[in-house]
This record gives sequence, C-alpha cells and structure tokens, in this order.
Amino acid sequence: MPATFILMYLSSIIITLFNIKSYEFREVLFLLYYINSACNPLIYSFFNVNFRNDIRRIYKYHKHIYLT
Repeated sequence: MPATFILMYLSSIIITLFNIKSYEFREVLFLLYYINSACNPLIYSFFNVNFRNDIRRIYKYHKHIYLT
C-alpha cells in the first residue's frame, strides 16, 4: 500500500523540487491524484479481511432496514 502512495505522489514531489511548469505534466499529476483515491478502497478491500467483513456487515444491515 505505501508503494501505491509513493508512486502516485512522486510526480508532485518532482514538480515541487524542480519547479516544473509543464501543463501536460500537471494534468497527469491531477489524474494520478484521482487514480490514487480510486485505488485506496480496492487495495483495502483486497488486503484487509476486517475491512471486507465490516463492509459486508454494513451492507446487510442497510439492506435489512430498506426491506422492512
């Protein structure tokens, strides 16, 4: 999980350190921020059994509420 974080934010660090003004590079950076946010729930759901169980429990609870 830390590797995903480092990979997604490395471009931001490079832009800051080297003061890069490229519009295209900034667009890629913006896209990486969104990809990172989208990847986090997937990473947690694959690697954390407690997270999966809690999501199932919440889903079952809400499903029961709406059906009654």
